[in-house]
Amino acid sequence: MVSTSACRNEASQSEPERFCDFGDSVLLTHGVLTPDLCNEIVQSLEQWSWVPADLQGRARVLDDGQVETSSGVASHCISTYDKDVANLLWEKLEPIIPPEQEATGNVFHPVGIDPLLRFVRFDSVSGPQLTVPHYDAGHDFEEGNLRTLKSVVLALTWHIPGEIREGKGLRTRFLLDTQRWMPVDERSFLDHAKPASQKDVLAEIPMNIADCLLFDHRTLHDFVVWTDPSSPQIVLRTDIIYEQQQPAPAMILTTSDANTVSVSETTASLDPTYRKALAALNGSFEAIRNAGYFDDGLPGNYHSFDRSWWTGPVDKVQSRLSQLGRSDGSSKELAVLATTGAFCPIHQGHIQMMETAKRELELRGVAVLGGYFCPDHEQYVSSKMRSGGESDVLSSAQRLSLCELAVAGSEWLAVDRWAALYAPGSVNFTRVIDHLSQMLAHHIRTHRPVHVVYVFGGDNARFSFAFARRHSCVCVLRPGSRASFEEVSEYVSLLKSPRVIFSWDSSPAFNSTGVRRGDTSGLSDGVAEQWTRFQSARTGLLALDNSRPVNFYMREEGHWAVAPWASDPSCTLDEISRLYGIFCTGLKRAFARAFAREPRMLPRVNIVPLRLQDQQQTYQKLFGNVRVISLDPCLPGTINVQVSRCFRPLNSRACKFIARHGAPPLTTQIGSIEPGNYTLFDDDTFSGMTGKYITALLADRCTVDRFQTLCDEHGPLTLDDQAAAIPLGKRLNHVDCRDFLVGSREGGLCLELSDGSICRAPYLLPYVSPHDRASVPVDAELDFSKEVWKLNKDFFSSLGVDLCLADMSPAFQELGASLGFANIRMEDLCAWNLRHLC
Repeated sequence: MVSTSACRNEASQSEPERFCDFGDSVLLTHGVLTPDLCNEIVQSLEQWSWVPADLQGRARVLDDGQVETSSGVASHCISTYDKDVANLLWEKLEPIIPPEQEATGNVFHPVGIDPLLRFVRFDSVSGPQLTVPHYDAGHDFEEGNLRTLKSVVLALTWHIPGEIREGKGLRTRFLLDTQRWMPVDERSFLDHAKPASQKDVLAEIPMNIADCLLFDHRTLHDFVVWTDPSSPQIVLRTDIIYEQQQPAPAMILTTSDANTVSVSETTASLDPTYRKALAALNGSFEAIRNAGYFDDGLPGNYHSFDRSWWTGPVDKVQSRLSQLGRSDGSSKELAVLATTGAFCPIHQGHIQMMETAKRELELRGVAVLGGYFCPDHEQYVSSKMRSGGESDVLSSAQRLSLCELAVAGSEWLAVDRWAALYAPGSVNFTRVIDHLSQMLAHHIRTHRPVHVVYVFGGDNARFSFAFARRHSCVCVLRPGSRASFEEVSEYVSLLKSPRVIFSWDSSPAFNSTGVRRGDTSGLSDGVAEQWTRFQSARTGLLALDNSRPVNFYMREEGHWAVAPWASDPSCTLDEISRLYGIFCTGLKRAFARAFAREPRMLPRVNIVPLRLQDQQQTYQKLFGNVRVISLDPCLPGTINVQVSRCFRPLNSRACKFIARHGAPPLTTQIGSIEPGNYTLFDDDTFSGMTGKYITALLADRCTVDRFQTLCDEHGPLTLDDQAAAIPLGKRLNHVDCRDFLVGSREGGLCLELSDGSICRAPYLLPYVSPHDRASVPVDAELDFSKEVWKLNKDFFSSLGVDLCLADMSPAFQELGASLGFANIRMEDLCAWNLRHLC
């Protein structure tokens, strides 16, 4: 095609660019060919006939072999076989292409460029157009151990810098792959059905003339094309050929060997981990039962883990990932530990077991990003306790609460709720591993797989056999388990397995049975105190002074909370407000049932409604002639500072203060305030942290004479004629009803998602703990959330008009987008959440 001797390639070669943590999986090198040689190649293509193709450069060929030209033509392509061009590219690329090693240890060395070349021309694409996410297919050659493993894309045409900044030309986007945790033999490499969201993009790479992009075939990507007739984009597409060499040692966290056992009726109930273990154990069901398997009633191909459903916080994992240095951390294998059990209750032995496993992996060069305690389902725990002669056990919610309390101060440990709250019943620990793997693959923004490594004690040493061919584990010696530990650790099949690690660093001699019998020495102070309260409540010994009830204040905002939804003539503001009033009445009943839940953890609770219109009168009387800086969106002041406490999902402590969604940054808001004396106002205060934070920001700008609120620890501030309606009592909490109405105006908790975007979520499971935000007893959280999601569903179904996600507050739309919803009806979105909770 091109006379390489006629036009010498004198392009200089520089160190390739790398992106994010893709390492050598994605490389961009500049100046592979000279611009003159690129132009000569383009000119030589004019003698060939271009074939109509789709946006991905695939020829539009019908079943009868004819070329389709009437529809779907977004590009044109030419395929040819040219060793000269391939050798020319190889001469420049060989020094920068590293060998490849599979997880199983097979090593492949690059040996050349595939001479089969495909040229794709994009003529006129009006506005940015996306391909669907896809993988490139490799090719195995008949001779030798040759195969292609990397794709090559070379830009042959020029774009001026301004066009590139505008987004014109060709941009390859590498995407978050939620399959990356799975063994290769279990993945689907079919094209995706719909375009990717911008949230899925990990790296976006524009290309100019002579830029060459190299990337692994199995890297999920798409590309954006935007050209016009005056500047068509032409690229050369081919592959790098590798030859298999002698295998190296397998990676520590290798995910899977090939599945060598067929699925039959006898194995259909086995999940992939046990099914592959069965093959390794010569088909012995007794062996896998000894390895922990039981029939949990779920099919082996159970795929009801909805990865967008929130079951555990991921902020600690994402934070530790961001702290990994590119020089020493970008090539490390990534791991998250997981352990299951009753945790009735959790004690220091459990914590130390996880610390030991973490240390074992780090000594082997693995980066441990986090660890999860995954309490078992109540069905399993109750059965286990009854078999041991114990009938009075903690509920799932109480065990979860103690676990969350135990890890609250840890930089890396967290709790996942799926097995305890959302699983259909008792499940095998292998399913918990798969659930966590899917959740992390969805939320953690990295190209690399995050391997979930199971951790267990030496008394369950035979669980090691479950990991014969899939996933990885660490077995930690426990007091009293040495005989079993030594016996299992000496099996030859396990000694040779990179997946199984035996740690001889024994964990402390604490156990939950001892705690239940009265020895609380193995509990941290906070866990011991709460454990005692739970036990006292269950036995009726918790001292509750019902002669001194506490007050729970509920602010009803009326028109204000729902006004943005009154744009449809068929649904007036008065009608929406009436339905919101019904919602608030139902919410009050839900709180009443939650506070009365047995075993009682609270004294008698007075639920006290506060009406926004009454507050407006009080506010006007007290501050009508005062310059006020208001922090409450419902009660504006002379100046309004739009601030929110921002939390991370399923985390009880605020991580920072930020501007409300859509508002200018806090520094801009504060900077616009004129000097002078002001009263700082908020409708209520609990910890006082927001007022203190804003007061500090205002110190260099103006003078705050006082901080004033309408509800503090002494109760609400009211006019004289309203005071009689407020019962005496210490304040339990104060909530705004709109925080429980999905998508309402400024409603819900402000959350920072793993991709850095900010959203708002209602004070309901699975997004927010009603216990943390609204003092709902932990045992009542799930039923309370179900009841209020049902109230939300009924509210939207009664409106007479279909409100959709796009009609909600912008901050709630961010939450919907993170869940993968486009413009779902709100009634259906509420039903989706309700279905998952039930």
